[in-house]
Amino acid sequence: LKKPGTGRKGAAMREAILAAACRAIVERGVDNVRMRDIAAAAGVSPTLPHYYFNTRSELLREAFVHAEEAMVGLELEVAGERPPRERLERLLLVYFDADPRVYEIWVLAREMTTRAIREAGLRDSHEDVYALWSRTIADVIRDAQAAGEVAAAVDADVAGWRLTALVEGLGTWPLTGMATRRQCRELVRNWIARELGD
Repeated sequence: LKKPGTGRKGAAMREAILAAACRAIVERGVDNVRMRDIAAAAGVSPTLPHYYFNTRSELLREAFVHAEEAMVGLELEVAGERPPRERLERLLLVYFDADPRVYEIWVLAREMTTRAIREAGLRDSHEDVYALWSRTIADVIRDAQAAGEVAAAVDADVAGWRLTALVEGLGTWPLTGMATRRQCRELVRNWIARELGD
């Protein structure tokens, strides 16, 4: 028996359900989203999500991973084939773009963090997402060091954690009106320069 979601049609339906889950979480908040809400958002029968996901928690966990994969795709899109130092800046500043995909990612990230505090089953996925993000930034810093754009003395791993922590912390500011995207971008630019010894 073929596993649900492995065929082309099944994979497309699974993708549609995950995308619908992400939209529903952004619109309602994770605690107010039920499986039947996700089914309605996807335009499928109320029982179909259960065919692809055993539990609501599994579906939510997969939705958060799906959103992170979408953000990785957006990062690659904006970073392009540029010198590492410029790529680094673009990878961090993309989180303060006006692109509606960025807004959705930030709301989902906030929801994921809140849920992970209360639900231990989500913590591994939550930690994996942020560890991957930090490693990605650290790897680009190492590329910049190899290219002679950043001093070899900079600890890429530590700088990666600090820069992603900064962006993560600032993420709520534009959402709540505490600062504009422009102000956040300026703060991030200044901190990049500080971390890299510019």
